[in-house]
Amino acid sequence: MTSRTIDLSLIVALAGFIRLFFWADLGATQPFPGGLPKCQADVAICTTDLGACEAELTECEEQPPAPVAQTGQEQCFDPNTDTMIEDCTGTGQDGEIQAGVVSPSPRFTNNQDGTVTDNLTGLIWLKDWGCLGMLSWEQAVSAANELSEANPQGCNLTDDSVAGDWHLPNVKELFSLSIWRFSSGVGIPNTAGTGQWTEGDPFNNVHSFYWSSTTQPDETTSALVAIFGNSNSGRIHSGDSKGIQRNVVAVRGGSF
Repeated sequence: MTSRTIDLSLIVALAGFIRLFFWADLGATQPFPGGLPKCQADVAICTTDLGACEAELTECEEQPPAPVAQTGQEQCFDPNTDTMIEDCTGTGQDGEIQAGVVSPSPRFTNNQDGTVTDNLTGLIWLKDWGCLGMLSWEQAVSAANELSEANPQGCNLTDDSVAGDWHLPNVKELFSLSIWRFSSGVGIPNTAGTGQWTEGDPFNNVHSFYWSSTTQPDETTSALVAIFGNSNSGRIHSGDSKGIQRNVVAVRGGSF
């Protein structure tokens, strides 16, 4: 390697450091998954491998923005009577605008290995939403982290996963599944993405209250819970003490 090449590599590395810390000072929106700590760790590679450093910095630069999905709501409502109206034109409501990324068809793919891929987000979910049972928050975090093909914990996995591949989903990962189209039942779409979840289509044993890995910011002894069943489907149920038992599902991979 010539001295000129080394100098250029050092310049690229220095530029990466400047970009990262300047971004942190501004408090801007994260431009890459993992945020500043992830890229700081990657840039540390510069001390031993300049080529790897350049590659990591390029990856951080090229991460696309995270798109927001449609809610799935197609109806509009009279603001005076709260009854559904036939024509949404000019209301400015969600049912008229339908902003966001259109759900792919099919929305989900059954991988036939105990997992289901969400084709909208790339996240891979357990097929069986009841196999991990009801646990305290701490137990739920541990169970998800330890889940693997070798330790399926009753989830019938044949997906070659190892411990550490799975995690307890955060509240945004959970709500990436929600659609706000139905007034009752489970607020998750079916496999095709054209209707409402029913047993096995695409998940089995979906219940109401599921732990997220997200701690409630103003009460750190509690964690956020996602509700998927009954008329409250699609809501965040906050304030649940981490010591009580809630349903547990695990997720891995994807673009979130």
